[in-house]
Amino acid sequence: MGHLTRIEVSNFKSYKSTQTIDFGSSYFTSIIGPNGAGKSNMMDAISFVLGIKSSHLRSSQLKDLVYRDRILSDENDVHSQIGKDATTASVTAVYVKDDGTEMHLKRSITTQGSSEYRLNGKVVSALEYFRALEEENILIKARNFLVFQGDVEAIAAQSPRDLTRLIEQISGSLEYRAEYENQKLEQEKATEASNAAFSKKRAYHSEIKQYQDQKAEVEIYEEKLTEKDSAIITHILWKLYHYGRIIDSANVQVDVANDQLARLRSDLSSAQDRFDTSKTEHAKSIRQSQKQERTSRKIEKMIEEKTTSMVPVDEKIKVINSNEKQRLARQKDISADFARQEAAVSQLKQDIHGIDRAIEQFEEQQRNVSRESGISLSEADLREYSRLKEAFNRQAAKEKGHLDNLLRQKRTDEDSLSTFRSRIDEYRKQKAHLEEEIVDLRARHDQTSARVNHDLQDLASKKQQLNDLVSERLEQGAKEQETNEKLQKCVNELIDVNADRRESERELRLKETISSLKRLIPGVRGRVSDLCKPKQRKYETAVITVLGRNIDAVVVDTQKTASDCIAYLREQRAGISTFIPLDSVIIKPISTSLRGMHKQMRLAIDTIDFDPGNERAMQYVCGSAVVCDDLDVAKHIRWERSIDAKAVTLDGSVIHKGGLMTGGRSNMTKNRKWEDQAVKGLQKLKENLLTELAELAKNKRNPGVEEALSGDVDGLEQRLGYEREQLAAIKRSLQSRQNELKFVDEHLQELGPKLKEAEATFEGIRVQTSKLEMSVQSIENEVFARFCSKIGVTSIRQYEEFQGALAQEASIKRLEFASQKTRVANQLRFEQERLDETEERLNKIMSTVERERQLINQLQSERAAINEEIDILESEKATINLEYSTHKNIVAERADVVAKNRAEVQKITKDIEKRSKEMAALQEELEKTCSLRTGILRNCKLEGIDLPLLDGSLADIPIGEEAVTDNRMQVDEESAASQLGQAIEDYGITVNFDSLDPKLRESESSDVEESLLDRIRTLTSEMETMTPNMKAVERLEEVEHRLDDTEKEFDKARRDAKNAKDSFNSVKEKRLDLFNRAYTHISEQIDKIYKELTKSKSFPLGGTAYLTVEDQDEPYLDGIKYHAMPPMKRFRDMEQLSGGEKTMAALALLFAIHSYRPSPFFVLDEVDAALDNANVAKIANYIHDHAGPGFQFIVISLKNALFQRSDALVGIYRAQIENSSRALTLDLKAYPE
Repeated sequence: MGHLTRIEVSNFKSYKSTQTIDFGSSYFTSIIGPNGAGKSNMMDAISFVLGIKSSHLRSSQLKDLVYRDRILSDENDVHSQIGKDATTASVTAVYVKDDGTEMHLKRSITTQGSSEYRLNGKVVSALEYFRALEEENILIKARNFLVFQGDVEAIAAQSPRDLTRLIEQISGSLEYRAEYENQKLEQEKATEASNAAFSKKRAYHSEIKQYQDQKAEVEIYEEKLTEKDSAIITHILWKLYHYGRIIDSANVQVDVANDQLARLRSDLSSAQDRFDTSKTEHAKSIRQSQKQERTSRKIEKMIEEKTTSMVPVDEKIKVINSNEKQRLARQKDISADFARQEAAVSQLKQDIHGIDRAIEQFEEQQRNVSRESGISLSEADLREYSRLKEAFNRQAAKEKGHLDNLLRQKRTDEDSLSTFRSRIDEYRKQKAHLEEEIVDLRARHDQTSARVNHDLQDLASKKQQLNDLVSERLEQGAKEQETNEKLQKCVNELIDVNADRRESERELRLKETISSLKRLIPGVRGRVSDLCKPKQRKYETAVITVLGRNIDAVVVDTQKTASDCIAYLREQRAGISTFIPLDSVIIKPISTSLRGMHKQMRLAIDTIDFDPGNERAMQYVCGSAVVCDDLDVAKHIRWERSIDAKAVTLDGSVIHKGGLMTGGRSNMTKNRKWEDQAVKGLQKLKENLLTELAELAKNKRNPGVEEALSGDVDGLEQRLGYEREQLAAIKRSLQSRQNELKFVDEHLQELGPKLKEAEATFEGIRVQTSKLEMSVQSIENEVFARFCSKIGVTSIRQYEEFQGALAQEASIKRLEFASQKTRVANQLRFEQERLDETEERLNKIMSTVERERQLINQLQSERAAINEEIDILESEKATINLEYSTHKNIVAERADVVAKNRAEVQKITKDIEKRSKEMAALQEELEKTCSLRTGILRNCKLEGIDLPLLDGSLADIPIGEEAVTDNRMQVDEESAASQLGQAIEDYGITVNFDSLDPKLRESESSDVEESLLDRIRTLTSEMETMTPNMKAVERLEEVEHRLDDTEKEFDKARRDAKNAKDSFNSVKEKRLDLFNRAYTHISEQIDKIYKELTKSKSFPLGGTAYLTVEDQDEPYLDGIKYHAMPPMKRFRDMEQLSGGEKTMAALALLFAIHSYRPSPFFVLDEVDAALDNANVAKIANYIHDHAGPGFQFIVISLKNALFQRSDALVGIYRAQIENSSRALTLDLKAYPE
C-alpha cells in the first residue's frame, strides 16, 4: 500500500498563504507543538482534504475554514477577527501509491463557499473523488484512517448497533443492505457502483501517469523559457554596449573629415579657374568636327534608309512570283475540272437529243400501227355490241366494281413502286457523283496540306535565320551602344559643348543619379531646374538667383518617396541632395496684392513656366520673392513700399528680407581642373573607342539581308494564311459532300425496305385482280359468245384489247420518255451551273495573274531608281569623310592643351570625392548603428523584454518611424554634421550595463555574438523539441468523461445480465459472507491486539477482549457487543471501565478493524490524552513495532513517551508576526535511539 508524503495548506484555518508539511518516507510521524499552535488544525486539514464534512471539523460552514487575519488566544476561537480575510482556501495531499506514482488530492473552498475537488489537477465530482480514495482503502464513511481528539472513548462506548454498522462499513456488507431490503433492484445499483469504481481506477492508472509526465515536461519547458529570456537580454546588452562605442568613435572621425573637406574645396576653386580659360578654344575647334561627323552620319543614314526601302520591294517581287506559281498550279487544276465538267455537259446534251429522236420514232410507229389494224364493225354490230355490253355490265356490276377498285389500287401501287425505283436510281447516281467529288476533294486536300507543311517548315527555318540575325544585330547594337556611351562620356570629359553653360562633374553625376531615381523609384518628378524654365530669356539670371540652392532640389510626390531616395543615395554613396515632397511641403500663402503693384515688378513664380502638377513645389522654392527690372525698383518696393519680400533684379542683385543687399551674379559655372595623365588617358581611350566603333561598323551585316528575311517571313505567313483558308474551304466542301453522301445513304437505306414493301403489296393486289378478272371473263364469255362467233374473234376481250392496248401502250411510253427527259434535263442544269462557276474561278485566277505581272514590272522600275540614288549618296559620303579626318586631327592637337590644366582639377576632385565618400560612409555607419540601436530598443518595447535601465523608459520610444520635422528632407553638405547629431537619438534612455560580463564588454568579435546566439538557438531548439501539452488537464477531463460514459453503458449491460441470474438468497449470502469474514477477522485479531497493548512485565499475558453477536443467523440485523477485561480485572461492562482502560480498549478495536481493511495511513489526534505514561509507552511500542510499508502512522501528541519513538517529528508553532501557524520537520531516523 502507499503512503502520505506531504500536505500543502493554503489559507486554511490558522495557516496563512501556502505552506508544505513534508512527511517524507517516514511511516511513524508525530506532530507536536504547544497548545494553540495549530496541531488540531493540521488534523482538520488532513480530514478536510480526505473528504470529511465541515461539521466534523469544528465548523458550521466551509467559509469558517478559510484563514482569517486574526490573533487567536485559542485555536478553537473562530469568531474574533481583525484585518483582511482571504476568500478561498485549499488543502492538497500528495499520496504515493505502491507503484511509485503520485496521486494529488486537492480540496478547495471557492469564493461561493462551496467545495471543489481536484484529482491530479483535474476538477472532479465528490463521488469520483471518494471512489479514488476508496480504491486505496481510505473509507470516508467509516473513517478508518483517522481518529479525532476525544473520539477514542466514544468508539469504545458506542452502542452494539453502531458497532455493527461500523463493521458493515468496514466489511463492505453495508453496500448490500439496500439491495437486501429492495431485493434485486437495489442489488443492481450497488453492483453498478462497484463496477464503475473499479473501471475508473483502471483507467486512471494509465491516464494519470501520462498527464503527470506531460506536467513535468511543461515545468521543464518553463525553466528553459526563463533561461532563454536571460540569454536574450545578455545578447541585447552586449550589442547595445558596442553600438555605443561605435557611435562615439564615429563622431570623432566626422569632425576630422569636415576640416579636410573645407581645405580641399578651397583648392578646387582655384584650380577650376585656371582650367576654364584653356578649354574655350578646344570647344570651338571641336564644333566644326562634330558638324562634319553629323553630316557624314546623316548621309550614312540616308544610304541605309534607301537600302532598307529596297528590301520590301524585293520581298514583294519574291512573294508575287511565289503566288504566281501557286495560282498557275491552281489554274491547271481548275482547267482540268472545267474540261471534265464541260465533257459531262456535252454528253448530257447528246442524251437529251437522243431522247427527242426516240420520241419522234415512237410517234411514227404509233401512227403506222393504227393504219394497219384489221378489225372493223358495221353499225348493227356496234349497236349489238353496245346492248351486250350493257347486259354484261348489269350481270357483272358487282364483280366489275370490285375489279375496278382493285385495278385503281393496282395502278396506284404501280405508280408508287415506279416512284420508289426512280428515286432509288436517282439517289444512286447522286451517290456516285458525290463519291467522285469526295475523291477529288481529298486529293486537293492532300496537295494543299502538303504545301502548308512545306511552307511551315520553310517559315520555321526563315524565322530561325531571322532570329539569329536579330540576335546578332542586337548584340552588336548593344556593343555599339555601350561603346558609344563610353565614347560620349569620354568626349564629354574632353570637351565643353558650351563654355559658358557647361555643367560640372557634380551636376553630371546629379543628373545620372536623378535619372536612376526616376527609373528605380516611382514618384520622382525631377530637379526644380528641369521642371521649370523662365518665360523670357531676360528672367534667367533672376530666376536662378531666386531659386538659389533649391535649383538642384528634387521634387517627389510623397514623403515616403523622399525617404526611399535618401536611402538609395546612402546605399550607393551617390552624393547628397535636397528633396521636396509635394504631399507634405508647407507653403506660405502669397499676398495677392503683390501682383500689379508696380509695372516693373512681378512675382518670381509668375516669371516661370511649369507643369500644374508641380505648382506646390514651385510655390515653395519661389516663396513671395519678386523680380524687379533694376535695383531702383527693388529698393522702392522693399523700403519705400515696405514690402516684406525678397527682391531680385534682372542682373541678379538681391535685397533680402532682413535688409541685406548683395551684388549681381558672377560666373555661375563651377570650375574643374584635370591632370595631364588623365587627359592623355582619355584621348587614348577615345581613339580606342573610335577604332572599336569602326570595327563594329565594318562587321555589321547588311540590313537588307534581315529585311529580305523579314519579307520572306511575311510572304510565307501571308501565303500560309491563304493556303490555310483554301484548306479550310476544301475541308468545308469535303465535309459538306460527306454529309450529302451520308444523307443519300440514309435515304437509300430508308427506301430499300419501302420498295420491298411496295412490291409485296403490288403482288398481292395483282393476284386478287387476276382471280376477279377470271370471274368477270367467265360472265363476259357467256354474254358475248354468239357475238364473238359472228365477228370472228375468240373472245370479246381480243377485240377490246386490240383497240385499247394501242392507246394505253402509247400513253405509258410517252410518260417514260417525259420522265427520262426531265431527269436528264435536271442533271444538265446542275452540271451547267458547276461549269459556269468553274469558268468564273478560272477567269478570276487568270486576271489576278495578269495584274501581278504588271505589278512586278512596276516594282522592278522602283528598284532601279533606288539603286541610282544610293550611288549618288555614296559619292557624297566619301567627300565628307575626307574633310572630317582633317578636322579630327586639329581637335586632337587642341585637346592636349586642355589636358594639362585638367590634371590638377581631377586630382583635387578625386580627393574631394574620396573624402566625401568617407564622410558618407561615416554618416551611413553612424545612422545605421543608431538605427540598429533604436531598432533593438523598439523590439524590446514591442516584445516586452525587461531591459535594465538607469534612466528613461522604453515607453518613450515610438513604434513607427520618426516623423520628419521639416517639410524638406535635406541631405546637403552643410547639414551633414547636424544630421549626424540628430541621428544619435536615444529618447532619454540610459541602459544599465552593470549586469554585462566584463569579458563581453572587452570583445565585440562575431565569435562572441555567435556564441551568445548559439546559446539562444540551443535553448530554442530544445524548447521546440519538447512540445509540452499545455492542455493536458482539459484533455484528461475529456478522456475521463468519454470513458465514464462508455463504462456506464458496459456496466449496465453486465449488471442487467448478472442481476437476471441473481436472486435474493444470493444477495443475502454475499452480505452474510462479507460480514462474517470481517467479523471473524476482527474477533480473532482484537484479543491479540488487546493483549499486546495491555501486556507488561508484571502481566505478560495482558488482558482479554472479545466480541459477541446478538443475532447468530444474520448478525448485521442486530448489535455486536464489545467486551474488554484489563489484566487481573474481572469482567465488567465497557461503561464501567476507567478512562485509560476505555482508551486502550478503543484503540485495540480500532487497530483490529484497521487490520481487516487497512488504510495506508492512520491519523490519531491526541489519543493518548487520557493515558498514563505506562499506557502511553505501550501505545508507542505498538505503533513503532507495526509502522512500516502499508501501515503509516501520523500521530498528534503532547506526550514525550509517544513522539520520542517516532521516525520523524513535525513541529507546529505560532508565527506571531505573520499571525500564522508554521511547521518544521525533523527526521529522527538519523539519530540512534
